Amino acid sequence: MKNITKVLAVALSGMMVWQTGALAEYEWARDAVTYCVSNGILSGMENGDLALGNNLTREQMAKIMVDSFGLKPSGGVAFSDVFTDRWSYMYIQAFSGYMKKKANAFNPTENVTREEFVASLVLASGLKEGNIRNPGILNANFHDSAMVDKDYNKLVSIAVERGYYLGSNQYLRPKDLLTRAEACSLLYRVLGSKTGAVLLDLGVAQSTTPIIGVPACSLEQAKAWAASSGAH
Repeated sequence: MKNITKVLAVALSGMMVWQTGALAEYEWARDAVTYCVSNGILSGMENGDLALGNNLTREQMAKIMVDSFGLKPSGGVAFSDVFTDRWSYMYIQAFSGYMKKKANAFNPTENVTREEFVASLVLASGLKEGNIRNPGILNANFHDSAMVDKDYNKLVSIAVERGYYLGSNQYLRPKDLLTRAEACSLLYRVLGSKTGAVLLDLGVAQSTTPIIGVPACSLEQAKAWAASSGAH
């Protein structure tokens, strides 16, 4: 009971900081952050600060993916730098099956790139590379499509097709590091689609954040998004 009370207190303190307006610069992510905090996906630091501008680490990615999609370990996975006494051990075990690229080391404190997060997000949401509908969507719509790692290309393409990853001004910036606020935004789009919520809010889409950015939607993107959403 004490542990539950502590978790609720941290979540509420995070919401209090959010509601004070001290994080006005993240207004574009208000709905996404509120959703993630209220559902226990994102928690604040000990002082209640949600640290939305901080870069997301790989072990934090594991935690929010597991909490978002209820991922379960499919077998023992050994990483040379993750031991059973680490706080993130169980999360990493459950998340490891949804990593496109694996190595002997997990590098839990290393920051996450956009393409890495997006690729795992697609896998964790239940989709696979075989679900790609338009293999050329990146080249047709983004100036920096060649920068996407070939191992992530199909999964990133699926994320673009479904409107999970929009880019900004026709740039994906796949090697850029991902912030905690941006991670919430991406998660909210996927989770919202699964619950029938509205994914694309024009007021949000006009934000200056590179993950959402000024809309630069081509006809091809619009058709792909409509098809994935069951629209005509």
